Amino acid sequence: MKTIRYEYLIDSIHLIKPKKFVEIGIDQGLRSIQMIKEAKIFNDQISFYGYDVFD
Repeated sequence: MKTIRYEYLIDSIHLIKPKKFVEIGIDQGLRSIQMIKEAKIFNDQISFYGYDVFD
């Protein structure tokens, strides 16, 4: 299931080409994995910090 919000995140990664990013509310981490894979297209070394608000 695609939503505009998640498509926007991937488009933003392609535009900004980040080396570092933070995700708050990672739940199972599925979106985190997708964002890391997309960011690695542009940079080999990615720093990712994920925080879940509910342990």
